[in-house]
Amino acid sequence: MKTVVSILITVGMLVLASYIENVLNIGCIVSILMVIGTSIWMAIDSKNIELKKYKSFISMGPVSVFLCGVIFWVITFPCYLAVRFKIKDGKSVLKDKQQLDA
Repeated sequence: MKTVVSILITVGMLVLASYIENVLNIGCIVSILMVIGTSIWMAIDSKNIELKKYKSFISMGPVSVFLCGVIFWVITFPCYLAVRFKIKDGKSVLKDKQQLDA
């Protein structure tokens, strides 16, 4: 269910940014600012929630999260939100000690 919410949030943000750009006739500046802003937030938040400690396909450091967010935002943002929801709900599994040291 959290994955569906994450996708809906992402689609909603895209629709809102597109609507604002069309109404104001300003090109894609709102979308660019949204992607950069949310990518910065993901990087900072990933450090705060210690994302690298959890088993997930997006388990990486803040710089990698930022770069993936900027380059592949449509995929990275909803995936990040879904993993974040799992971590906050206490449903995400920590990596083994050996995986943390690697």
